[in-house]
Amino acid sequence: MKTVDLHVHSNKSDGSFSPAGLVDYALEKGLSAFALTDHDTTAGIKEAQEAARQEEKAEREARLEEKAAEKAAEREAKLRDM
Repeated sequence: MKTVDLHVHSNKSDGSFSPAGLVDYALEKGLSAFALTDHDTTAGIKEAQEAARQEEKAEREARLEEKAAEKAAEREAKLRDM
């Protein structure tokens, strides 16, 4: 089951974390998504979106590196078995 939080405030209003910090915290806590609902401002949305994009990019790169390492290990094993 995916978990979301639809009411989160950043330090752009009365929260404790920066918008980017909220992205890190949400990932740490296993959230699939959160809604940034700061009072009287949308100033943190771009920062949160950019942090999420960077996190997604880092995860994709890590998966690609992992797959490449698996393929290399498979090739090495096949060569040893020859």
